[in-house]
Amino acid sequence: MLEARDLKFTFKEGATKLDFPDIECSRGEQWLLLGQSGSGKTTLLHLLGGLRRLDSGTILIDGQDISTMRESRLDSFRGRNIGIIFQQSHFLRALTVKENLRLGQTLAGLPVDDDRIVAILKRLGIVDKADSRPHRLSVGEQQRASICRALVNRPKLILADEPTSALDDDHCEEVISLLREQAAAEQITLLIVTHDNRLKSVFEKSIELKPQLI
Repeated sequence: MLEARDLKFTFKEGATKLDFPDIECSRGEQWLLLGQSGSGKTTLLHLLGGLRRLDSGTILIDGQDISTMRESRLDSFRGRNIGIIFQQSHFLRALTVKENLRLGQTLAGLPVDDDRIVAILKRLGIVDKADSRPHRLSVGEQQRASICRALVNRPKLILADEPTSALDDDHCEEVISLLREQAAAEQITLLIVTHDNRLKSVFEKSIELKPQLI
């Protein structure tokens, strides 16, 4: 489902060059991508999500090579096939949670599906927050809303960037359980980028990221 081969990336502002390990994740599998701060974890997630462009290499998602897609096609493909959970929620403050989720459907070129939105909000226990502004939610509720946004378009792949870094132990366990349960329910491939050691005992599959200077 997700295959990454021979990935290389150069930071334009400096001479740092990163050479990433190959990745292969089957449909419905759940993986951790581990590494300390500064190891290039977030950069790799952005490459896998098509948010940054490779110097060289190949990224296949459901058999489609996103590394060769033009920007307009990539935007549409990402909206329909990839759910991304960032460290910060990045919701539009002027819109309610429900309106933000509707916008995610519209930007992906999909029809607005309020039934889908309400069902996901119910599954994650925040349907009562549908008409609230995101900044009025607690940190844990914002993370749940971020999971809702990642799920709303029925993606084939979810990429999560340090989703538990700002959470205490109880909220960490709650958010990861919800994310894993929802991904499993829809057979979504899940890749979590983290340096949070609390997650190591939860996931069977992991990749240790040790990028090399080349």
